[in-house]
Formats: sequence, structure tokens, C-alpha cells
Amino acid sequence: MDMDRDFLKKRRACLVGIGETEQGKVPGKSSLQFHSEAAKLAIEDAGIRKEDINGVITAFSFVDQTFMHCTTFAEYFGIAPQFYYTSMAIGGSTAAWMLAQAAMAIHAGLADVILCVRGDNTLTGLTSEGMIALIKEMSHIELEYPYGLLTPGGYALFAQRHMHEFGTKSEQLAAIAVAMRKHAALMPNAFKKEPITIEDVLNSPMIASPLHLLDCCLVTDGGGAFIVASEEKARNMKHKPVYIKGVAQESTHQYISQAPNLRELLMTYRKAADKAFAMAGIQRKDIDVAMIYDCFTITVLMSLEGLGFCEIGEGGSFVEGGRIELGGELPVNTHGGLLSQAHLGGMFHVNEAVRQLRGEAGPRQVPGASHAVVTGNGGLFSSQSIVILGNEP
Repeated sequence: MDMDRDFLKKRRACLVGIGETEQGKVPGKSSLQFHSEAAKLAIEDAGIRKEDINGVITAFSFVDQTFMHCTTFAEYFGIAPQFYYTSMAIGGSTAAWMLAQAAMAIHAGLADVILCVRGDNTLTGLTSEGMIALIKEMSHIELEYPYGLLTPGGYALFAQRHMHEFGTKSEQLAAIAVAMRKHAALMPNAFKKEPITIEDVLNSPMIASPLHLLDCCLVTDGGGAFIVASEEKARNMKHKPVYIKGVAQESTHQYISQAPNLRELLMTYRKAADKAFAMAGIQRKDIDVAMIYDCFTITVLMSLEGLGFCEIGEGGSFVEGGRIELGGELPVNTHGGLLSQAHLGGMFHVNEAVRQLRGEAGPRQVPGASHAVVTGNGGLFSSQSIVILGNEP
């Protein structure tokens, strides 16, 4: 069943505030402290009071796992959302889909101002036992985990298959990492800023063939938050609102041993993207900047194909020659992404899209940016969230 393509227009939802804490290696803080700091910054950015929030959406913590995360955070932060609260856990798809959840709650009249927040001390707080538990969760308990399949190994299988079917080269994957690092150099809050070359990527340690260390995202501490409000509330806030215009979601599998073939997987992604663009009422050529979930370089390449910015199998050539860099055909992850700014499950992809559409990205600003697409990717390319944003209704 298709979602009503006009539902986002019946009671519009807008992004009105963003916040980001210090990122990278930040010892001595709990995940709830990062949540709280990021939430305060987003509230300040929106120009509202804590008491104005009547909905809360949280993600999850790899380190401080709680049974009812949203209410645990709300109590810690000192609010009691009366109308809408929920916790989400769809891996890297979570941040982008928080936007859709907030838009749906606002459309239904369940809340007016919703705080979406995530934070974690993954770099300094995760024990080896915690990491093993994560690996176990990501791998099929009978068909993958006993044989030692780790998350990089799963994405390496996608990369190997893409190379086998389409002739994709390691140099093309490396071009994605180089582009992200160039962008991070312009981002004050980025963890990794030193320039890298394609040779640097190819000469970095092999993690899971063909993925090198610099093909893999960072592990970081930090917190991020954004606030979604109804259009009526947004009119009286500090910044010009950024509108949520199209959303879509798809899933083909949980474990990679159960995944469909590469073309079927990407065609399912394409169908979801078609729905998001139809809901937004725009075409691919209208997108000025793309925030693509980049847990690994192959994820970006496959997502560009799935979104329809190039044909399936042509992602390798699409990312070459600076085409996804600032000044290129489609600037991708102008903040540096998970590969160079920080991880936190894509929260910063949303925030950077807001900065770009407000015209506040400084040296990273894409001139005249009016539309952005934000994606999330959970599991082993298992779950995709797609959101299209615009700076006009």
C-alpha cells in the first residue's frame, strides 16, 4: 500500500533547530550526558524553551542500554512529553526516519514540537564484551556469526560483488573517502581533517578485502539533536524553517546471507526513492546537495545508484573526478560524513542538510541550495530511510 503522497502537505512539519556536541574522543561523559548537551543546543538554536517540547524521539545507546530509552532520557533531561514519545532502533536508518516519525506525529496532531536526539560514548565507553554483543546482533546466529562475519566483512561482500558484476575499482571507492575528507577539512566540528589521497586510502591497512581502513567510517563519542515542529509553530521561531517534503523506507533482508541479489536489492531501493521524490513533487535534478549514509565507501556508491542519481552499475564512474565534491555535479556529505566528521548514526547528515538549506554552511555552502536528500542505512544494507527536505513549502 502506498503512503498518501499528500499527507505531508496536510499539516506540514519543519526542522527548526539543530545541535551538536563536541565529537571524536571525549572521555568521561555518558550517553545521556551527550543526549542532554545536544538537546540543549538544539533548543537554543530553535529559540524555544524546554517546556515548549511536547514530543520526544530518541534512538538507542550501544553503551548504556536501557529498556525504555525515550522516557529514561526525558526524566534525565527534566521534561515530561505529554503527547508523543518513542524510541527507535533501526541502526543507521534511525536518524533519517526520526524525521518521518516526527512528521507523521505532527500530521496526526499528536504533538507540535518534537525533539529528536541521539548521543553515545561509543569510542571511549564500549567494552570488548559490548562490541561482541553488537557483532552477534548484526550476524545471523546460525549462518554467519559462528564463522566470524563482522560488519566490515559484510560490506566487503557487497563491494566484491559490485566489482565482479560491474567492474568497480578500489580507486573509485577511494575517491569517495577523499571527497569526504576534503569536506571535513572545512567543518569546524570534524574529527578527521588531515587531507588524504586515493593512494593513502589504497595504502591504508586492509580491513576486509577490498575495504581498507580509510574506506571505513569513524567510531566516535558525541551527541546530535534536531527539532521538528508544525508549520504553525515554526513561523514564530528563530530561523526560517526547513520543510520535510518526502519520505520513504524499504527493507529487503536483515542478514546478508538472506539478502536478494545486488540488482534486486538496488531496484527495491530505487522504488522507495521514486516514492519519496513523488511525495516531494520534485525530480532528481532538483537536488542540490545529498547527505548519504556512509558507514563504508561502498554504501555511498550503492546508495547513489539506489537513489537513481546514476544507473545501477555506474556508481563507480559517477563518484570519479570530483563529481561528488563541493563544486561538482552533486556535492555529497559536505560536512565530511561518517567517514571523516563523526559517526552517531547519521544525526549529523540531517543537521548539515539544515545548515545547507538555511544558507549557513560557510565555506561548505552549496550556492543557492534549496533541496537536499538525506538517507540512512541500517544493518548490512538491510534498511534504507530516505527523506527529502526543502527550504520552501
